[in-house]
Amino acid sequence: MQAMQKNTLAVEILKNLIVAIITSGVIAAPRMATFFIFVMMVIIIGLPYWLYTAYKIPEKRLPFLINSMVWAITLSIALGVHTWRAYVVSQEADIIIFKIQKYEQKNGLYPKSIEDIGLSREYLRKKLGMSGYSLYEPNEPHFIYADTRMPFATYSYDFAAKKWLHQTD
Repeated sequence: MQAMQKNTLAVEILKNLIVAIITSGVIAAPRMATFFIFVMMVIIIGLPYWLYTAYKIPEKRLPFLINSMVWAITLSIALGVHTWRAYVVSQEADIIIFKIQKYEQKNGLYPKSIEDIGLSREYLRKKLGMSGYSLYEPNEPHFIYADTRMPFATYSYDFAAKKWLHQTD
């Protein structure tokens, strides 16, 4: 009888682990961190029931504890991936801005295209994802890249103020 209960526990934990890994994998995808909010809503709504069940039925305590740890670990990894990706992309964007400013200091004007500083559009796409540089007026450059965590959000560099601006839709 105990072997069957252990088997059932292992199967339940394995199912939960698979769901947690798939959910965290989806959340870890670029621009999908916003969906973490929906997962947290489900957890918050279900938590009173799960706690009550674990309190009233002692056999449910161990699975609840293990499943809680599984979700905490997998979601933490997903959020860690987002933090790391955002950091790497922002560092790359800072390097590109430095090159644009260096070009402007040397030539007195901002580059007309990203190719003027020795980079290609493919390079921008590879390093930053959706991004771009343009020069609308002789001294009004625009550099923008997509936020790695949120859909429809971008970072653009304000060359006059020398700072990054985060725009959300």
